[in-house]
Amino acid sequence: MISHRAENPDRDMKSIVPVLWQAGVGFYPTLVNILKAEDAKRFSGYLSRKTPAEFNFKWDQFERPLGVRDSQMNRSQPVKLPLIFDLAADQTIPEKWQAAAIHQIGPLMFVIESSRYYNRGRF
Repeated sequence: MISHRAENPDRDMKSIVPVLWQAGVGFYPTLVNILKAEDAKRFSGYLSRKTPAEFNFKWDQFERPLGVRDSQMNRSQPVKLPLIFDLAADQTIPEKWQAAAIHQIGPLMFVIESSRYYNRGRF
Protein backbone atom coordinates (compact mmCIF):
# COMPACT_ATOMS: atom_id res chain seq x y z
CA MET A 1 0.00 0.00 0.00
CA ILE A 2 1.43 3.37 -1.05
CA SER A 3 -0.40 6.43 0.30
CA HIS A 4 -0.70 9.73 -1.58
CA ARG A 5 -2.23 13.18 -1.18
CA ALA A 6 -2.79 15.78 -3.87
CA GLU A 7 -4.75 18.99 -4.26
CA ASN A 8 -5.66 21.14 -7.26
CA PRO A 9 -7.49 24.45 -6.72
CA ASP A 10 -8.90 24.24 -10.28
CA ARG A 11 -10.78 21.07 -9.27
CA ASP A 12 -9.89 19.28 -12.47
CA MET A 13 -7.48 16.44 -11.59
CA LYS A 14 -8.34 13.54 -13.87
CA SER A 15 -5.74 10.83 -13.39
CA ILE A 16 -2.83 9.68 -11.31
CA VAL A 17 0.04 8.28 -13.35
CA PRO A 18 2.43 5.89 -11.60
CA VAL A 19 5.58 4.73 -13.37
CA LEU A 20 7.96 1.98 -12.27
CA TRP A 21 11.71 1.89 -12.82
CA GLN A 22 13.92 -1.06 -11.87
CA ALA A 23 17.73 -1.03 -11.83
CA GLY A 24 19.07 -3.42 -14.46
CA VAL A 25 15.68 -3.61 -16.19
CA GLY A 26 14.57 -0.03 -16.94
CA PHE A 27 11.08 1.46 -17.09
CA TYR A 28 7.91 -0.61 -17.15
CA PRO A 29 4.92 0.53 -19.26
CA THR A 30 3.15 3.53 -17.72
CA LEU A 31 -0.16 3.00 -15.93
CA VAL A 32 -3.00 5.49 -15.72
CA ASN A 33 -5.52 5.41 -12.88
CA ILE A 34 -8.58 7.57 -13.59
CA LEU A 35 -9.66 9.54 -10.52
CA LYS A 36 -13.26 9.61 -9.36
CA ALA A 37 -15.14 12.93 -9.73
CA GLU A 38 -15.06 13.48 -5.96
CA ASP A 39 -11.23 13.33 -6.08
CA ALA A 40 -10.87 16.03 -8.77
CA LYS A 41 -10.02 18.80 -6.28
CA ARG A 42 -8.35 16.89 -3.45
CA PHE A 43 -7.65 13.30 -2.55
CA SER A 44 -5.92 11.33 0.12
CA GLY A 45 -5.74 7.64 -0.62
CA TYR A 46 -3.59 4.71 -1.59
CA LEU A 47 -2.48 2.67 -4.56
CA SER A 48 -2.16 -1.02 -3.83
CA ARG A 49 0.14 -3.69 -5.19
CA LYS A 50 0.12 -7.37 -4.37
CA THR A 51 3.56 -8.66 -3.55
CA PRO A 52 4.59 -11.09 -6.29
CA ALA A 53 4.69 -14.77 -5.33
CA GLU A 54 8.30 -15.00 -6.53
CA PHE A 55 9.95 -13.02 -3.76
CA ASN A 56 13.49 -12.44 -5.08
CA PHE A 57 13.25 -8.64 -4.92
CA LYS A 58 15.25 -8.02 -1.75
CA TRP A 59 18.34 -7.04 -3.74
CA ASP A 60 16.51 -5.20 -6.52
CA GLN A 61 16.33 -1.43 -6.60
CA PHE A 62 12.99 0.13 -7.63
CA GLU A 63 11.84 3.71 -7.98
CA ARG A 64 8.26 4.76 -8.55
CA PRO A 65 7.77 8.24 -9.99
CA LEU A 66 4.18 9.41 -9.75
CA GLY A 67 2.41 12.40 -11.29
CA VAL A 68 -1.11 13.74 -11.57
CA ARG A 69 -2.78 15.00 -14.77
CA ASP A 70 -5.64 17.44 -15.07
CA SER A 71 -8.41 17.82 -17.66
CA GLN A 72 -6.11 19.85 -19.98
CA MET A 73 -3.48 17.05 -19.74
CA ASN A 74 -1.15 19.28 -17.68
CA ARG A 75 1.15 17.18 -15.53
CA SER A 76 2.37 17.81 -12.03
CA GLN A 77 6.03 17.55 -11.16
CA PRO A 78 6.56 13.85 -10.52
CA VAL A 79 7.30 12.67 -7.00
CA LYS A 80 9.91 9.90 -6.95
CA LEU A 81 9.57 7.28 -4.26
CA PRO A 82 11.71 4.23 -3.59
CA LEU A 83 9.81 0.95 -3.64
CA ILE A 84 11.14 -1.73 -1.32
CA PHE A 85 9.93 -5.31 -0.93
CA ASP A 86 10.75 -6.40 2.61
CA LEU A 87 8.91 -9.00 4.68
CA ALA A 88 10.24 -7.40 7.88
CA ALA A 89 8.98 -3.88 7.07
CA ASP A 90 6.88 -2.10 9.69
CA GLN A 91 3.22 -2.36 8.68
CA THR A 92 2.01 0.33 11.10
CA ILE A 93 0.24 3.20 9.33
CA PRO A 94 1.29 6.58 10.77
CA GLU A 95 -1.48 8.73 12.27
CA LYS A 96 -1.27 11.36 9.50
CA TRP A 97 -2.04 8.68 6.86
CA GLN A 98 -4.97 6.98 8.63
CA ALA A 99 -7.57 8.76 6.42
CA ALA A 100 -5.69 7.73 3.27
CA ALA A 101 -5.67 4.09 4.40
CA ILE A 102 -9.43 3.76 3.86
CA HIS A 103 -9.60 5.29 0.35
CA GLN A 104 -8.23 3.11 -2.46
CA ILE A 105 -7.37 5.15 -5.54
CA GLY A 106 -6.55 2.10 -7.63
CA PRO A 107 -4.29 -0.89 -8.16
CA LEU A 108 -0.71 -0.92 -9.41
CA MET A 109 -0.82 -3.57 -12.11
CA PHE A 110 2.88 -3.76 -12.98
CA VAL A 111 4.00 -7.33 -13.68
CA ILE A 112 7.51 -7.25 -12.30
CA GLU A 113 10.36 -9.76 -12.39
CA SER A 114 13.49 -9.97 -10.29
CA SER A 115 16.54 -8.57 -12.08
CA ARG A 116 17.99 -12.06 -11.58
CA TYR A 117 15.47 -13.23 -14.21
CA TYR A 118 16.72 -10.65 -16.72
CA ASN A 119 20.39 -11.16 -15.96
CA ARG A 120 20.60 -14.96 -15.69
CA GLY A 121 23.23 -16.50 -17.88
CA ARG A 122 24.97 -13.18 -18.47
CA PHE A 123 27.70 -13.61 -15.85
